[in-house]
Amino acid sequence: MNSEYTGPKLLLRLHELRAIGPRRCWWRAGYELKKRLGVHSRPRPVPLERPESLLSEFSPRFDSPEDLLSHFRAGGAGRFFLDRASPEEYARAVRRISDVSATLSAAEEAINRRFILLGRVFDFSGTEIDWHLEPVSGRSWPLEPWHKIDIRSENRLGDVKFTWELNRHQFWPTLGRAYWLSGDERYAREWLAQLESWVAQNPPETGVNWYSNLEHALRIVSWWLAAGFFLKSPHVNAESFRKLLAMLIAKARHIVSDLDYSRVNMANNHLIGDAMGLALLGMAVPELKESAQWRKLGLAIMAAEADRQIHPDGASFECSASYHRFVMHFYTLIVVLADMNEVSLPEAVRTRLEKMAEFVAWAIRHDGMLPQFGDWDDGLGYRLDDHHVQDFRPLLSTQAVLFGRSDFKAAAGRLSQEAVWLLGPEAVDAWDALGPADAPGGAKMFTFGGCGISRSPDGRSHLFIRNGPFTSHAQADLLSLSLHHAGRPLLVHSGTFTYNGDWGWRTYFRSTRSKNTVTVDDRGQALAHRAFRFLFAPEATNLFFAESPFVMDGMHDGYKRLGVIHRRAVLGVMEGLWLVLDRLTGRGTHEARIGWQLAGDLEAEADDRGDVTARRDSREVLSLSATATSDLRMELLRGRESPPAGWVSPSYGLKSPAWQVLYSAKCPMPLAAATVIGCGPGVSVRSFQCEGPRFDVGVETPHGRADVSYSMAEPSGDSLAAVRAGRIVSPDGSEREIEVRSVAAMAE
Repeated sequence: MNSEYTGPKLLLRLHELRAIGPRRCWWRAGYELKKRLGVHSRPRPVPLERPESLLSEFSPRFDSPEDLLSHFRAGGAGRFFLDRASPEEYARAVRRISDVSATLSAAEEAINRRFILLGRVFDFSGTEIDWHLEPVSGRSWPLEPWHKIDIRSENRLGDVKFTWELNRHQFWPTLGRAYWLSGDERYAREWLAQLESWVAQNPPETGVNWYSNLEHALRIVSWWLAAGFFLKSPHVNAESFRKLLAMLIAKARHIVSDLDYSRVNMANNHLIGDAMGLALLGMAVPELKESAQWRKLGLAIMAAEADRQIHPDGASFECSASYHRFVMHFYTLIVVLADMNEVSLPEAVRTRLEKMAEFVAWAIRHDGMLPQFGDWDDGLGYRLDDHHVQDFRPLLSTQAVLFGRSDFKAAAGRLSQEAVWLLGPEAVDAWDALGPADAPGGAKMFTFGGCGISRSPDGRSHLFIRNGPFTSHAQADLLSLSLHHAGRPLLVHSGTFTYNGDWGWRTYFRSTRSKNTVTVDDRGQALAHRAFRFLFAPEATNLFFAESPFVMDGMHDGYKRLGVIHRRAVLGVMEGLWLVLDRLTGRGTHEARIGWQLAGDLEAEADDRGDVTARRDSREVLSLSATATSDLRMELLRGRESPPAGWVSPSYGLKSPAWQVLYSAKCPMPLAAATVIGCGPGVSVRSFQCEGPRFDVGVETPHGRADVSYSMAEPSGDSLAAVRAGRIVSPDGSEREIEVRSVAAMAE
């Protein structure tokens, strides 16, 4: 069993039981036993070889597969995203807002059967696609009942995520978009060939592509979107359409039969995604006898999970930027489709989706990306544009039109194809009608999610720090910060790299030692356990927040098992100048290490004082200087493999060397340290005093000296007044009082 825990195995089992809960443990044990014995719940089959078996699934029953196809070509009983106008009207609207050459180019790659997904190349040029290929090993997953396939143990074939990404078929709607934009029947023929190939290679309940409920739900989206684009093509015949519908029914039944697994073990984005797939198919194809049941079940789960998984401030309980968008995709699909089909949704569902969009509008950077936090796997609920996979602007532009928000429009910058395909050609005029507004700017605290943001209105200067709940896809990154300045990243989250690959790399990238925060005795804030769990999850507390100057002051108990508590305050001294104050209290002698992970395109060097300067394209863009109440040792590391240090993962499946700065001290507790971060050259700490919780720091800048006083008062009734005694004296002699608010009061 892979775990950072090194104690006795019996204690490990007890800690795991406590972390997971006895109910989940017992349920999972029974579930796995049923799978091995072959007595797990199985869906009612849909025989693909008998056309009449499919016709009887509808009410009223259709007389023939040809009648079935004619019915849906005429529009069907349920409305779908592409039903608002003619293909020509959609194409004109898309051409008004975008250069479609990228769409046509991506579609050509799909026709050539060449896909680049998660940093891996799937090249099937001139041959049939192997839908079971594991691209790293070059081998194929076995074609046997899904529940017998090993995707988790050390003997597994490889990382199943790469195979599943190919089988999400999110390039099928790309073929469809190209078809409507060009009228070229090659796209329809290729889609049908790939559909027939998939059906032939993946008989129901057989193979690794039947393993995950969520993957079925995502295919339901891609398949029915593709059908919407291609249904009226002369190359689509009754037989191919019959197979498509039969497979969709089989997928929905699989989700229902295995839904308890998601309810108990995957009650996060997986459960929402499962429910989305059921609700979407239930609304889009209401003619099926089971559609009403699927719609009711799916919508009920999504309503309940909106309240449980989305915080009132819009932050997601997943603790991950990537999964924040993933869940937004699911709710966007259902909110839009419910409106089109006049299906009632609780108002709370719309409210939470809009709040999630507000979070994105604040967290989005100049390049359209959100700073990474938590796990990041590039996952999309759908793909209806051609932007970089990590670009959040397409989603935000859709939300701007959906909710009539001018501030979302300002943050998104321009309308994406996605909004037209989902909301219809009228989305272009609706976008143009949104009045002028400023994008979010200044500082904001997302209290429930524990996220503090300082953002210029254009997103070119951006600081993000998280100190919040530790659930689901969290990494051990409490009180870690990311810094983006002049439109480019400087200090970054290390990323994810892998879920199911090498344990050492999985552990490193989600560990505290790869983040911009403090480790104690080379331990993390929690111990990595298995691929997605932690033991001894820390509790975060945010105490104070100020907007101008920016102050976020918080603590966590991730090192209480070592007898240490970490407290950090981040202060905006002036434009492009940040001060990070760390205080470790406790007992005994410990080694504390303050890490700073630089962006991958920076070159770094240190002087004899330990001050670090980083350059991009020969220009000095970042300065780091640190001091503490004990002597600090400075290390510059890049691309070290054992133990890993100095790596970033810009996207799932990719990693590259990048400079990491480490300041460390081994001393009796308490320890206080100050790190000054300058978005440019020539910044250093020139004086430092710390008496108890009070810090007095003198910072040298190219413009002169800045003096900062700040008191980390203990969280008590008098703490707010103590913190208000802080002040910043800028190089020009101007003085600002640090006026902060209690985060607890903000939440109320």
